[in-house]
Amino acid sequence: TSLVGAESVKQWQTLVAGQKAKEEAELVDSLKPSEQQAQLQMEELIAREVDSYVSGLNLDDERKKELEALAKQAVTASIEASKKQWIKTIQGWSAADRKTRKNYYFGVNDDDQPPKQKVWAEGLKKLFSEDELQRMQAGVSERKTRMSGALAAATLAEMDKTLALSVKQRADLEPL
Repeated sequence: TSLVGAESVKQWQTLVAGQKAKEEAELVDSLKPSEQQAQLQMEELIAREVDSYVSGLNLDDERKKELEALAKQAVTASIEASKKQWIKTIQGWSAADRKTRKNYYFGVNDDDQPPKQKVWAEGLKKLFSEDELQRMQAGVSERKTRMSGALAAATLAEMDKTLALSVKQRADLEPL
């Protein structure tokens, strides 16, 4: 500070802090379109989860509302977790990259989706009994098994249509 006065150093620090705050604000603003898009997608995703619990457990209106409130918390947590990743990504870009990628849309990683949020998992444990959670898990497993079987049957039918498989070939492929 002997070459430059203390007042000049303070002005410079204030200027740098102001520029940094402005850049942060611009960064957050640039994420708004991604945030809005992700919000819609995550609300649709969690709505399907909520619907499966409501129908699978035949929930009354009060428990349905509690589950919907939990779903909103999970979506919020999902978006916040995603925004942290988006900000890290953008901060790694050069100033030129930031300008050319103004309309860049970010998505939500699988690990950050609402059903995988801690708030969702813990909330389900509070909202439902162990028996109810096990019934839902069994239902999910059954649906996956049925879906795999249907996909395998459709694949085999398409192969048969294209390749004109013999009865023996079809029989040999069915277990796969």
